[in-house]
Amino acid sequence: MALAQRERVVAPPAVRLTPVSQRAVKLARRDDTPTFPDHHLPHFDGRGGAAPMRSLSWGLEYLCCLRHLSLLIEELGATSLLDVGCGDARLFQTLLPNVTRRLGIDLSERAIGFARAFNPRDDFRVGVADDVAEQFELVTAVQVLEHIPDDEVSSFLRSIDARVAPGGHAIITVPSVVVPVPAKHYRHYDERLLRTQVKESGAALHIVSVEHVFRHTAFAHRWLALFENRFWTLDAKPLRRFTWNLVWNHLRMGTARNARHLVVVLRKMS
Repeated sequence: MALAQRERVVAPPAVRLTPVSQRAVKLARRDDTPTFPDHHLPHFDGRGGAAPMRSLSWGLEYLCCLRHLSLLIEELGATSLLDVGCGDARLFQTLLPNVTRRLGIDLSERAIGFARAFNPRDDFRVGVADDVAEQFELVTAVQVLEHIPDDEVSSFLRSIDARVAPGGHAIITVPSVVVPVPAKHYRHYDERLLRTQVKESGAALHIVSVEHVFRHTAFAHRWLALFENRFWTLDAKPLRRFTWNLVWNHLRMGTARNARHLVVVLRKMS
């Protein structure tokens, strides 16, 4: 009986890159946009010391509010957005591709510089809402209203109203009265104050929903402080996952008595 011949496997010839193609590959790898500018993580702390990383005690609260806001924007289905007081435009990185027109505006040149660096395909300007001529399906003002002087609140709300297209929406987020007012803020909010300011402004925007976001509890405060405080930072992946699940599933929504933020959706009648 003849033995079956084994099939001979021939390895493909090695591909040799020319110097030009090697440069192209290296350039593509170097130019691959990072998710964060890691060169800014190690830093000098201003007290003569050096730190290999940065940590923010309010980081999970911020991420919780940011994700909640991005899901809300997704539900509204807007395709154009103006973010008033955009800062570094972290919000833009959470938007779906269907938001094709994105404009951020802020008084701070430094903030707009960061925004352009992080979002090179989007449009950013130094200025105020009144400098924008066009209208948008959605206008956001995230943690901005508390920075507006009392005698300018009505005009600020009217300027937002003027940039909302008929039938469009605005989203305003503010810190609640649960949080002490720092020196840089003029006031913090409860629902009654916000409704009063919107009504007195004469804007055509009508409040359609008010949510109380990020429930503050003594247990949550102690738990988060255990991992992030002025003495140490603990970063273990299993504990990180547990803590985030705690924040998102149990602390995201609160009440007027215990939530740290108000998220308000307004609609402009067509």
